[in-house]
Amino acid sequence: MTIDPAISYSFGIGLAALLIAGAAHKLRRPSAFFEILSNYRIAPEALSPVIGAIAIAAELAIAVGLLIPATRSIAACAGAGLFAVYGGAIALNIARGRTAIDCGCSFGVGREGRLTPWLLARNGALALAALAVALPVGARALGWVDGATIIIFVAGAAALYAAFEALMALPAREA
Repeated sequence: MTIDPAISYSFGIGLAALLIAGAAHKLRRPSAFFEILSNYRIAPEALSPVIGAIAIAAELAIAVGLLIPATRSIAACAGAGLFAVYGGAIALNIARGRTAIDCGCSFGVGREGRLTPWLLARNGALALAALAVALPVGARALGWVDGATIIIFVAGAAALYAAFEALMALPAREA
């Protein structure tokens, strides 16, 4: 099974942009990110800076790997794994009833993201997109229309992601 190169590049570039934005968000206030990691209560609090540094480095390394054709597949698999790990941490805390903690993924939209099943669905979709990028690319040559399609897809996906984040930032309505 192969994937069309325009789809592979669209997903790969989109995921790379998302990972770079996520790492930049974490690097703006690393101590706040380390505190968020501590709030997940998965590892000892003293390890939060180490785990946080590894997470940031992984996001950046995967993003770069997604942009290099020779490393795209391995980076995509690593990205799927990273999204699965993030999803697992969220799922564990939801199962514990600990949903009123910051998810750590708000990208500075002025909110503290809470843990919800929608975050699990989002991480699952991101992992699936990464796995699609890991598929072998078909031999079709890309043309200028493909380039325009990739740009439009990435811009549209970024806008859709930002809209989703903004909707998730709205306070819950009481019935």
